[in-house]
Amino acid sequence: MRKIQLSFIMLTTCSSMLYAGGDLLGTSNVKYTDEVVDVLIQPLEKRVVITEVVTQKNDIPKIKDTKVEKKKSEKSVELVTKATTQSKYFAYVAGGVSFLDTQSNLPAISQKKGALDERGKIIDFGIGTKLTHNIFATLSEQRTEIALGDINSIYTSLNYQFTDVMLKPFFGALVGYSKLNWDSRPYKVARAIEKSASSGTTYGIQTGVEQKITKNWSGFAKYQFVKYDHQLNIDNGKYDITHDSVQNALVGVRYGF
Repeated sequence: MRKIQLSFIMLTTCSSMLYAGGDLLGTSNVKYTDEVVDVLIQPLEKRVVITEVVTQKNDIPKIKDTKVEKKKSEKSVELVTKATTQSKYFAYVAGGVSFLDTQSNLPAISQKKGALDERGKIIDFGIGTKLTHNIFATLSEQRTEIALGDINSIYTSLNYQFTDVMLKPFFGALVGYSKLNWDSRPYKVARAIEKSASSGTTYGIQTGVEQKITKNWSGFAKYQFVKYDHQLNIDNGKYDITHDSVQNALVGVRYGF
């Protein structure tokens, strides 16, 4: 009987302890803990998502900026490469034909054959430099052979050239000094002559095209219209032979160094 009483007391005590533990660790505490976890986790998840979206959006302009910078860099490298590979100085030589504007009031019966020669052979050579990517200048010497003499000229030119095409056209202006020398008198009968040579300023225009052959060599063709005033006075100005202008057609080669 006593054992039964002791067992009942122990059972009652354990039940009380379990009940008290249930109050301490009851459902209210569990619910509160779950709510706290939900409150802490949900904003955190939202923040993470928003941060990812903002990061992705901010990456878009960065990618675009990177592409733009890459294109600019490639273009700069290309321009630098062109500038470094092109030769700044060059020399050239060319030959061709000249068509002269020759006039005279000397009677034809008194003229020697070739006195009014309107066609000659020309050689042109010189040196030059590129001032910019499209502008170049030359210093040249030119010799035109006619039947009874020759015309020697020294001139400088300033030219603009289109360089972004395979066949590079150019045009420019020239100015210089020219002299006509008669190797023999252009008339049959001996007459008084004031001067057997004439000289003066010459000026004109030119245009042409250039084609690259190798890294240093190129070929070109050009046309020149040159104005000058060479006059041979005969019999104290009674007669004269004048050369007013010339048109030159030339082809040649250029070497860059």
